[in-house]
Amino acid sequence: MLYAVYYYFIIRFEEPFLEREFGAAYACYRREVRRFLPRLKPYRAPSGADFSARDALFNERCTLTAQGLILLLLLALDIALARLEAPDLWTLILG
Repeated sequence: MLYAVYYYFIIRFEEPFLEREFGAAYACYRREVRRFLPRLKPYRAPSGADFSARDALFNERCTLTAQGLILLLLLALDIALARLEAPDLWTLILG
């Protein structure tokens, strides 16, 4: 649920930028690619479009860092609860 809220705000922020930056190419992409539920057929970019995995990872560095920190915090909390002989972390979270 937290990811859904997080990505909702990312999408609201990025879409206007992408529309200004890429214009018609982004409009075509947006028509062909769903935001959340992917289609079974892959997106076919117009010829001349390029992709760089390195650039994509660099642009997602804040997201990846935040996810890593959340994972480490959950792990630390789980270890602390185990030492205190408290209920399991996931039992507390999920009820």
